[in-house]
Amino acid sequence: MTSVTKCIYKRASGPDKTFVEALTKMPLLTSFELVDTTFQRTQNPEFNRITGLTRVAFRFSDYWRNGTPEDRWDLAVMQREAYYLLVLLSGSAPTLEYVEIPGETACPEEMSERYWPRLRHLVLHGVVPNRPLSPLLRLAPSL
Repeated sequence: MTSVTKCIYKRASGPDKTFVEALTKMPLLTSFELVDTTFQRTQNPEFNRITGLTRVAFRFSDYWRNGTPEDRWDLAVMQREAYYLLVLLSGSAPTLEYVEIPGETACPEEMSERYWPRLRHLVLHGVVPNRPLSPLLRLAPSL
């Protein structure tokens, strides 16, 4: 597994601690994508131990049911996913060049506590966060 450079995770249940541990043993891993999954069942993974990524994408399209805010997922689920995404992104902040995440789980304030020197693409899909992105933009000079 030491020669793996890209990992795409596509399962209904979120990555568990054993999976994250395996990722930390892939020194050439530069791209990690989570597709149609959720961190809902994830228990204390050590995502911050995954470092050196240049690309992270989290694609999940079911935060809104029938397109109405009344049918929004449980806020606690989204907050949990936002936390795990932030931990995952923070471990690779110095090397990340591409980040694609749902707007519902974007944390611009918390992301602006780190320096993102190589980040060139920030893609937010879904609902754009109702929080300013300007603090983050100041710490991502390549955007």
